[in-house]
Parts: sequence; C-alpha cells; structure tokens
Amino acid sequence: MSSSLPPPPAGPRSSWFADRPLAVKFGIMITVVVLAFGGLLVTTLLGDAAGRAGNIELGTLSQAEELVLQLDTRASELKVDGFKAAVRENPADQLPELADDIATPEDLLAQLAALPLTGEAATAVADVQSTYTQYTEAITAYVNSAVADQAGARVRWEEIQAANDITDSTVGAAKDLFLELKAETDARVEATVLRYELISMVTAGVSLVVVVVVSLLTLRSITRPVGRVKASLEALAVGDLTRDSGVRAKDEIGQMAASLDAAQASLREVLAGVVSSADAVAASSEELSASSAQIAASAEETSAQSGVV
Repeated sequence: MSSSLPPPPAGPRSSWFADRPLAVKFGIMITVVVLAFGGLLVTTLLGDAAGRAGNIELGTLSQAEELVLQLDTRASELKVDGFKAAVRENPADQLPELADDIATPEDLLAQLAALPLTGEAATAVADVQSTYTQYTEAITAYVNSAVADQAGARVRWEEIQAANDITDSTVGAAKDLFLELKAETDARVEATVLRYELISMVTAGVSLVVVVVVSLLTLRSITRPVGRVKASLEALAVGDLTRDSGVRAKDEIGQMAASLDAAQASLREVLAGVVSSADAVAASSEELSASSAQIAASAEETSAQSGVV
C-alpha cells in the first residue's frame, strides 16, 4: 500500500472583490444602489426645479406683456381725453376723467416696475416708463391749455397725436420684445425638460447596469465558493480525501473552505500514518509466521530424535 495520499489540485486565484468580507460586499452593493437612486432623484429634482424656474420666468413675461397691452389701451384713452378737451362745451369737465385715465396707467407702470425682469426686458420697461411719463405730461399740458384757451388748443390739435407718438413706438417695441422673449423662454424650458429627461434615462440605465454588475459579482463570489465547499464535503462523506475545495478567497466563506481543506489535510496525514503502521504490522506478521514455521520444524525434528532414542 502507498504510504501517502496524492496532494489536492491547486484552485484558481481569488480576485480583490472575492477577498472582501461579506459585510463589505453587501455594503458595496447597498452603496451602489443608494448612489444610483440618489443620482436619479437628484437629476429628477434638478429637472423639476429648472422647469419651475422656466415657468415662473414665462409667467413673469406674460404678466409684463399683459400690462404693456393695457398701457397701450390706456394711451388711446388719454388721446381721446385730449380730443374731448378740444371739442366739449366746457373743457374743464374733462379734467376729472383725465385724472382717472392718468391714475390707471400709473398703477400699471408701478406693477410693471415691480416685476423681476432683467436684460432686454428691464430695458424695455424702463423705456416704456420714461416715454409714458412724457406722454401723460404732454396730454395733461394740452388739456390744461384747452381749459385756458380752447380755440387756441383746437388749432394745435396735432400736438395730441405727436404726444401719442412719443410712447407708441416704445410700447409697440415692448409688446414685440415680450412676445419674442416668451417664445424663446418657452422653447428653452421645453429643451431643458427634454435634456433632464434624457439625463434621467441615461442615469437610470447606467445605474441599472452598475447595480446588476455589482449584484452578479456579489452573487458569484458567494455561490461559487459555496458550491465548491459543498462538492468537497460530499466527496469527504464518501471517503474521498483528495477533493480539495479549491477556494482561495479570504472572506468568511474562503476561511471556512480553508478550514475544511486543513481538516482534510490532517485526515490525509493521519490515514498516511495508519497505512504506514498497517504495512509495519503486516511485515511483523510475516516475520512471526516464518519464525513459527521454523519453530514447528524444529519441534518435529526434536520429536523424531526423541522417537529414535
């Protein structure tokens, strides 16, 4: 019989991830999942914030456009006040109506100035405020002159249209500008929403791939060593001590497999010693058998000699 058992085959080398403890592996997997969902959540929140900011800006521009349109209407009413002062029987009766028609656009201008506008929009509002003030002052001066000298004011009726022309161009330019800015803002908001939707989809796809990869690595680092340990134990159960687990990882499963391999190695050494002892006992038994045969032969010879005597 052989005095020793064959050595087990060498297993594959372990990777860095396989050497990490199970707590670290599951911690990495959980961290990846949290980061993935966190990135998706941040992207979604940023997209919503950008969309809300764009909608607020769009609402501000719409409100400014509406105020400018109302100012345009009030400018026509102020022009009518001038014509009325030139033709009505008592021009002084036009003063209360003029005061109301001036108070309304002043309130509109105050609301327009309170809007958080910047850039070209703020410049356009400033121009409207400046020219509208000049316009109301010109109409007021004309109505007052009509109250003082209606006949003379009728001769100068062109001053009404000239005063209206002061603000007409700036109000028209402001209307066109706000219409253009609304279109640009609407397009920008739509582009921003689409961009963040794309970023969200890309983030979700990349996150899903990373989560799947880490999950598969974790699953593989656990199921494969467990399968090798199971095969080694099954071989041990039927008396095969040469089936090494082949697990070289340094995590808890690898440590368990190393302990099993050490136990198998110890059992192989013990069995090798038993085999050696059995060989020695067999050799001693053969020597004893030979000695017994010699003794028996000597006894027979002695018995024969005794018979002769």
